[in-house]
Amino acid sequence: MKNEAMGNLEVKEQEPIKTNWIVIIGPPSSGKTTTFEDLTPKLRAQGFTAIPEVERVIIEEDQKKGITRENTPEYAMMLEHRFLEARDKMEKSLGPNTKVIMDRGLPDIIAYARFYKYDESFAQDPAKRVKYKQVFYLEPLVNYEQDRTRVEDPEFAKWMHENLPKVYEELGYDIIRVPVFPYGEGNYESEDEKRKDSLDQRSRFIMEKMRGGEEK
Repeated sequence: MKNEAMGNLEVKEQEPIKTNWIVIIGPPSSGKTTTFEDLTPKLRAQGFTAIPEVERVIIEEDQKKGITRENTPEYAMMLEHRFLEARDKMEKSLGPNTKVIMDRGLPDIIAYARFYKYDESFAQDPAKRVKYKQVFYLEPLVNYEQDRTRVEDPEFAKWMHENLPKVYEELGYDIIRVPVFPYGEGNYESEDEKRKDSLDQRSRFIMEKMRGGEEK
């Protein structure tokens, strides 16, 4: 009877480890990397450890070896498994109370698996191991641009915009959406100056929300 009773008990999922980690996410061509790079020196001055996108580093290392990135579901998911291993190892090396800001989070990998219609179970447990303090979602820019490490088409970017936030929300996150700010009033000498003003507004928005999170 004892064994039967124990068999009827529901196994509760382990509570995620709460952290002080801030995560910046967004679909391709949302200005994520540029915003992250702009925030990095400002937050390092406040004692943060800045962790760039592990995925981009892996792809660039492959390119140096002559390995060309392919735009196929099979190749994409092979990369996602490598990304998961590297990112999970990195996150396990961090103390939960360490002040960290990182480019992308583990739940991104779940979104990629869903897009390519692959079994996402390999990423579920790692994504649930910790709870990020804040997740900032960058709204996409008007124009989608491919580069050496971004080979997905605009349809992928659109799908990710609609579904990436949902993955985080399913895991209990209250996403903080960062809009594409209009340029401030004034005369600009160049387009670069206009872009810098928009980037500055995004960075200020994120840092203000981070300060608000610390006050709670």
